[in-house]
Amino acid sequence: QVTDPVRSASFITIQAPAPRPARTASQHADRPVEVMFKPVPDYSEEGRAQKIEGEVALEVEFTADGSVRVVRILRGLGYGLDEMASRAASQIRFKPAISGGVAVDVRATINIVFRLT
Repeated sequence: QVTDPVRSASFITIQAPAPRPARTASQHADRPVEVMFKPVPDYSEEGRAQKIEGEVALEVEFTADGSVRVVRILRGLGYGLDEMASRAASQIRFKPAISGGVAVDVRATINIVFRLT
């Protein structure tokens, strides 16, 4: 992969997730999702060319099996950055939330900030 001299300073923040168990909606997580790795999202060529900066908000589901599923884009930037944000979200590594000793699905809003430096 070619390294561009203009790097992006991008950040992923996760807002307090609401527990959403895989089977029973009335349960609450005893232990929340523990994020182990947050990737630095790449800039799209179009976004960089247009000098677009801002924040993409995604609703995601941290699943009991350890994967991240992008449910929907809550606030996008366009110019290919929404797709780059979704790709970065899917690369987040985490320990699933636990409820009653069982891993459960949890939905959360994550914000991915794109800044050109």
